[in-house]
Amino acid sequence: MPSEPWLVFSGDLVHSGSDRAQYEGFAKEVIIGLDSLGIPKDRRISVPGNHDVSRSAIKDNIRLFRGSLSALKDEESFLRDLGGLESAFLKGKFDNYIETERQFAAFGCCQDRLGGSGWTLGTDVGLYCLNSALCSFGGLEDPSTSEALNDQGTLGLDTRSLYQWETQVETPNWWGN
Repeated sequence: MPSEPWLVFSGDLVHSGSDRAQYEGFAKEVIIGLDSLGIPKDRRISVPGNHDVSRSAIKDNIRLFRGSLSALKDEESFLRDLGGLESAFLKGKFDNYIETERQFAAFGCCQDRLGGSGWTLGTDVGLYCLNSALCSFGGLEDPSTSEALNDQGTLGLDTRSLYQWETQVETPNWWGN
C-alpha cells in the first residue's frame, strides 16, 4: 500500500512578502484547495524563498541590515551573531510568511527558529529545512543607486542548528546491524 503523499513548497508562497493580501489569497486559494484534495496540513512542508521576504521590513532598517551583514565575514561570525540578528531585524522580514506558514503546513522552516527546523517524519525519513532567504535582500533596490542589492556572499545558513539536529536524530538501521 502506498504511503500518503507529502507536499513541499520550497520557496516563494507569494511574489511580494510585504503584501499581506497576497498571503491571504494564498491561504484562500491554495490551503482550501489542498484541504479539499485531502492533503492535510500534517503532510505539508513549507520553506520561504526570497519573494517571501518583506521588502518594507528591510527598507525600514536598510542601513542596519546591510551593515550587520557586511560585518559577518565568515560562517563562524554569522552563526555566533545569528540570535542577535534574528531578534534585531531578521524576524520582521518574515512576519507575513510565518503567519501563513503556521496556517498552511505542520512542518515549516520558521516554526521553531528562523534559520531552520528539522523533524523525523517516519521510521526512516528525517527532514531539515534551511531558510536560505534568511539574509536575502529580496530584490530590494539600493536607495543610493536604484540598482538591485546583490545577495552574493550574504546568504548565510544556520548550519549550526542543522548539525545539532543531526546529532540528536536517531539514525535508522539501514544495514540491519
